[in-house]
Amino acid sequence: GAWSSIGENTMRRILSFQLVSSNGHILIAVALLSLAGYRGGLLYLVHSVLTLGALVLASGAVEQTYGTGHLVRLADLLRREKALAWIVGLALISLVGFPPSAGFIGKAALVVASAAATPWVAAVIIGSVIVASILSLVAMQRLWHDVFWGPKMTVYRSRLPAAVRSDESKDDLVPLPDSVRIPTLDLVPAGLMLVLSLAMFFGAGPTWDIATRAAQGLVDLGPYVEAVRGR
Repeated sequence: GAWSSIGENTMRRILSFQLVSSNGHILIAVALLSLAGYRGGLLYLVHSVLTLGALVLASGAVEQTYGTGHLVRLADLLRREKALAWIVGLALISLVGFPPSAGFIGKAALVVASAAATPWVAAVIIGSVIVASILSLVAMQRLWHDVFWGPKMTVYRSRLPAAVRSDESKDDLVPLPDSVRIPTLDLVPAGLMLVLSLAMFFGAGPTWDIATRAAQGLVDLGPYVEAVRGR
């Protein structure tokens, strides 16, 4: 998933393959079958939902305003869209796994849990996490460079087409006025999900405790069975 995201050319496709990579991280918990593994998997699951959710919503806001999510049609949004840049930038940091982010906690928990496995299993899982993180970093750096840096945008598509195509034509491009901006309300959903993701990091203690209790429920099914039976 991380490797495939490097070769894509639209925001939504890059993020879709990052979702594949995130699912692979979550499945590490299934492979480890341990309390620490379940805890790490649950932490990463919540992080993935919040972070990728924020990025997908932000990319949707870009497409809605500029009529495209194609990397070659976007540029210099760092200057035009300050709020968007903050949201996407912090979410990308979390997706790669840098602090301060929930992604850092999730990946660290998975690595620690993997280290307790047999040596060859630990080597394979930790090595895979490191390689996937490096590939994700390359893909996210490319997305950031193409969308937020570069020359000033002079043309755009005034409306989003019925079907988003990978081979967009230049025929429907029109001059981009300085007044065009992403509406604030379009960024609110992505911003809220990013805030929740950051809260996971700054509230790491309570978050860790909740994940531990949830993981214990997956390891010890006795209390669940008793609750269902009413005993």
